[in-house]
Amino acid sequence: MIPSKWIGNHLTVKDHPGYPVIVHFPMQRDRDPILKITQVRERLRALSADSRMELFRHISAEPMTTSELASRMGQPAAQISRSLRVLREADLVVSERKGKLVYHRIDTKTVLSLGPDLLSTLTR
Repeated sequence: MIPSKWIGNHLTVKDHPGYPVIVHFPMQRDRDPILKITQVRERLRALSADSRMELFRHISAEPMTTSELASRMGQPAAQISRSLRVLREADLVVSERKGKLVYHRIDTKTVLSLGPDLLSTLTR
């Protein structure tokens, strides 16, 4: 842990040849709820598949429908739906209906808290 008067306790990631890797991100504050280890494991598992990670990268740029994702990724819509369900159940993706279409986007707040959530869960 590196204390800092500017941003509070945090970790750092530094990777220089010949030196050990250092990991850095802010720690979760006491007022934030601490996730159960199963919740953290579920989020990491959801992102562990290459196809879900690729899908995640597409919707991080802009909200997209299932059919748009299927076309862009060259996969059947049913497979995209299954992948979206896994990401949604891990609270990493939000789906919103607009008329007849459902748009999927990343849950920015949850994604930004992945590092602090992991650290807080592992160090409690």
